[in-house]
Amino acid sequence: TRELHLQFIPLDVFEKLIVRLMHYATDVIRYWRYGILADRTPDTFLVEMDPKEQIITISVRGLRDPSDTLRSCILTFETLIELTGYPAPIQRYIPCPHCLDMRATGRNE
Repeated sequence: TRELHLQFIPLDVFEKLIVRLMHYATDVIRYWRYGILADRTPDTFLVEMDPKEQIITISVRGLRDPSDTLRSCILTFETLIELTGYPAPIQRYIPCPHCLDMRATGRNE
């Protein structure tokens, strides 16, 4: 899982990301305004945007090493951002499993 924190999300960038990821996927399971869940055999990826916090989260799960799929999703996003001329630095985070579990269960510790 990777979190990309931005100062602002340029207009239409996330929509363009979803379209590009649809072409990359072997099967789109579901997509919505702020996310996409899809398969890229043998991996499954989830990309979500939190417009309030200006965070894009990319998660990949797979039976083997899903690092290629994660790298491709991140590279696709970074290419789109670069094309917009995004002026601010992007903060990249790797959330720990404990933090992910707290978010999933809605706990604050």
